[in-house]
Amino acid sequence: MSRNLKKRLLSAIAKLTVLLMVFNFPMVGLTNSYFTDQAAITQNTLSTGYWEAPQLVYPQDGYVATYGSDWANNPYMDWTYSLDGQGAQYVYESSNSVTTNTDGSFQSPVYVSGLLSASQIPAPNTPNGVYYWHVQAYINGQWSPWSSIWQLTVNIVEPTPTPTETPTPTPTPTTPKVVINEVMWMGSTVNFRDEWIELRNTTDRDIDIGQWTIDNTRHSGGITYIMIPASRSIPANGYFLLSNYQDSDPKSALAVNPDEVNSSLELLNNQNGNLILRDKEGNTIDQALGDPNWAKGFSDGTSAGKHQSMERNDNPGDGLNAANWHTCDIYACTSTAYWDNSGNNYGTPKAANLSPDDPTAADYQLAPRPTVILTSTPTPQPTKEPLVATDSATITVTPDDTRASPSAEPTITPAPSPGEASPTPAPSPTPTQNDLTATFPNELTPTPGQSTPTSPDPTPTPTPTPDNPLTQATSQIPPATLTNSSNGITSENLG
Repeated sequence: MSRNLKKRLLSAIAKLTVLLMVFNFPMVGLTNSYFTDQAAITQNTLSTGYWEAPQLVYPQDGYVATYGSDWANNPYMDWTYSLDGQGAQYVYESSNSVTTNTDGSFQSPVYVSGLLSASQIPAPNTPNGVYYWHVQAYINGQWSPWSSIWQLTVNIVEPTPTPTETPTPTPTPTTPKVVINEVMWMGSTVNFRDEWIELRNTTDRDIDIGQWTIDNTRHSGGITYIMIPASRSIPANGYFLLSNYQDSDPKSALAVNPDEVNSSLELLNNQNGNLILRDKEGNTIDQALGDPNWAKGFSDGTSAGKHQSMERNDNPGDGLNAANWHTCDIYACTSTAYWDNSGNNYGTPKAANLSPDDPTAADYQLAPRPTVILTSTPTPQPTKEPLVATDSATITVTPDDTRASPSAEPTITPAPSPGEASPTPAPSPTPTQNDLTATFPNELTPTPGQSTPTSPDPTPTPTPTPDNPLTQATSQIPPATLTNSSNGITSENLG
């Protein structure tokens, strides 16, 4: 081959190569990035153009949004792009899975926006969960690559507010319509099996208690309850007595007729278990404390000793609270209105409980206990009364000035008639400690014919004053002269 031909062939090949480069160089389709005539180097800055992907900004990759966090208070997604402000638009995608298609989009997106003009999108009310999100730009009919994928976890749980503690009002206890009112769990002086239970209707209407049961009233045969027969009722504000024996039975001390007699009734002195009153539907109506011991009541364990029933307070309260019971403990509980004989059986079957030791009883509230005031009794003082003689005589009574050892005796001086001898007066008795009244003879007869001379007052013999101060403070009675007013002689003032 000639040399000229060779040069011409090489020149043709070079031109053909240039042409191929001109037509095939502008697009690299596999990367979805484009090189255009807009790419230029300006002031040492390379403008990369459409092949650049947006850059994610907020929330940061791996962010966990919780209640009260910045993102929870202001939820939005933000990114940047080099051509932002030059007509770029964006598509935002989120998914619960990071798996993508061959073009970079999510296979199972949960949200795909339309074209957005701003490089930000609000995300209110995003449900809790784990999300993956990315963005793609669109400008001049060309798409940029997808941005990197970031993860966002939303876990916004509003804490349960602490409720303001409001004091719970104490409920007013309601009185059961029928209560277990009295229990003679220890029997009587006649027989230890002479046991009975009294129910009380607390309402103003009759109550049907047919087929009601009382648990723990039997302790043999595998059955623990007694059933009240059908068609039995308690009158308004009345009583129902269930006993082991009829009142006419020799083993019964009762003086009242029971409403129901059941020989299966058996109450243990301890470890009996609580009595439970149920209606025919099985609803608990009332209970009485019997476990481990009875709330109240007493027995000394002997047949002749006291047998005192367990009585419910006037205000029944909770029957499982021992404070709502008391022991029948006054003599009126032994009345023959309740018992065949008044003795050591205490109880009020088929009658109101006698409750002086029950703080809820009306008689306890309305009848105050008497107040005893101790006072000293003053020693009675002798009174000064005029003494009158039965005949013409001058009598002088001079009591002792102390009460410890009275010794003064009254002196009687008769007034003799002219010509007659003066009679000898009878001696006067000695006054006692509490009585200073002298005793005189019934009649003094002067001698006829004698005048009645005036007798001088005798001088009393003083008695020594004792040293005991309790006997010194006594009344002083001055001497007194009395004359017979029938002879025209008036008596002197003794006061």
